[in-house]
Amino acid sequence: MALGVVFAAVTIAIEVIAPRIIAKLLDGTLAEGIGIVNKPVFYQLLGLYVALMLMMAVFRYLSNTTFNRAANIIALELRRDVFHRIQEFPVQYFDSLPVGTVV
Repeated sequence: MALGVVFAAVTIAIEVIAPRIIAKLLDGTLAEGIGIVNKPVFYQLLGLYVALMLMMAVFRYLSNTTFNRAANIIALELRRDVFHRIQEFPVQYFDSLPVGTVV
């Protein structure tokens, strides 16, 4: 689960950095009426932005997968605990209850 927190933190960091790159891309390399002022810098920033978006997608997937796995493990442990606890009840307990009330 700690790994999921790390993946989520990386995703958040990328989400914070991405708008700054877009701002540099739009404010520093584009001019109204002219177009791209500095093509190498424009393509570098564009490539960096695309790479960050791909990284963000990968880390978001890893974070979601890690948290889902942890949630499933917790749910499985709860089910096992409840099942083992119910197994300890005497048979007379179930004889006195209507069907469906145990769950």
